[in-house]
Amino acid sequence: MFKWVGKVFRYKEWADWDRSKSFILYFKELFERFFTLKHLEKQKPVQFDEVVKRYQLNDEDIKEKIKFLKFNFICYICAFFAIFSYGVYQFSKANFFVSLVIFCISLIAFSLSFRYHFYLTLIQNKRLNCTLRDWFTLTFKRE
Repeated sequence: MFKWVGKVFRYKEWADWDRSKSFILYFKELFERFFTLKHLEKQKPVQFDEVVKRYQLNDEDIKEKIKFLKFNFICYICAFFAIFSYGVYQFSKANFFVSLVIFCISLIAFSLSFRYHFYLTLIQNKRLNCTLRDWFTLTFKRE
């Protein structure tokens, strides 16, 4: 009787068993890739002079990049302050959801300004492979 039920009610075709099985295997491989530790080969840190030689940059190109990064940093930090102040205004008018969305958008502008300032600090100090601690000491050093 069960053979007859299996032939009539083709549950594997109805449930699309092959696609479901491949979908489960895909997520299994994805999970293994994210949560397994692989030993990476440690590479020698690249020096600033090596990168300048590799990309054939001269002092004028580096000065143009510094000017571009300064301009972008100033634009994004101004955008951050403008958007953030508008969020404070909306918060004072009791538009809480709108102010929350505006604060999230201002965080995007702040993160972009941080990125450009980080790159600017790296290029001005002719250093690569800096950590956040190095950036902080280079930015706020007291001499």
